[in-house]
Amino acid sequence: MAAERVGPIPLEFRLCSACGIPIYVHVFLVGFFVWRLSDEEAAAKRSQGLPNYRKATEIALTCSISFVILFLTVLIHELGHCAGAKLVGGRVSRILLWPLGGLAFCSSGGGAKGDLLVALAGPLTHAPQYLAWLSLYRLAVHSQEELGSWAPTVRGLCHGAMHLQIILVVFNLLVPVYPLDCSQVIISLCRLCGASQRSAAYFMVALSLLCMAVLLASMVGALHLPVLVFVFGHLVRVAASLVENPCPVAAV
Repeated sequence: MAAERVGPIPLEFRLCSACGIPIYVHVFLVGFFVWRLSDEEAAAKRSQGLPNYRKATEIALTCSISFVILFLTVLIHELGHCAGAKLVGGRVSRILLWPLGGLAFCSSGGGAKGDLLVALAGPLTHAPQYLAWLSLYRLAVHSQEELGSWAPTVRGLCHGAMHLQIILVVFNLLVPVYPLDCSQVIISLCRLCGASQRSAAYFMVALSLLCMAVLLASMVGALHLPVLVFVFGHLVRVAASLVENPCPVAAV
């Protein structure tokens, strides 16, 4: 998702720079990785009550590689937003990676058309990524003898990376909840059709609220749905105020 910066975000550290753009990582992302690793290790079967150190090593390596794949996939997605912003004359401040994905702190500077390009630039990066992982998967299939016992693991990682590209495209372009890319696309299209920024924002509020109500109903049932909808509706209203605000804001 693309966003604009309002100020420093706590609990983050600068990891590196990519294409001249500072890359920051939130400490919660590190905590999420540690939790996932410990959860996978705890779920591993033990032999006669004793830990299987070889299996534990394989799990740790596989989990670490999967995390790196996810990290790089999200980073490339956000770099796509940044490239789109620069293409339409916008500015890019930095990229933040955190447990819920990534944030590209940028401004398009190209009006509704520019915003649309920036919003679509991120999801478009998954097409070449998918083709790259497909090529690696086919290579792994034809290199089973060279890979030996690691062949199933390598194929599984490549196959999982291919599915990750599809999931992220579908999630970002078909879930109309602010500030996902789908919401930015809808707002830009509304503005291109003549709607004002305020009208587009309120339309996005209603659509986001409806979408989250359906998601909540499917996850927790209708027992506490009114309270949950009220809470999330408030969050959407705040998000809409950020959409309307001409000052730089940060999507969360």
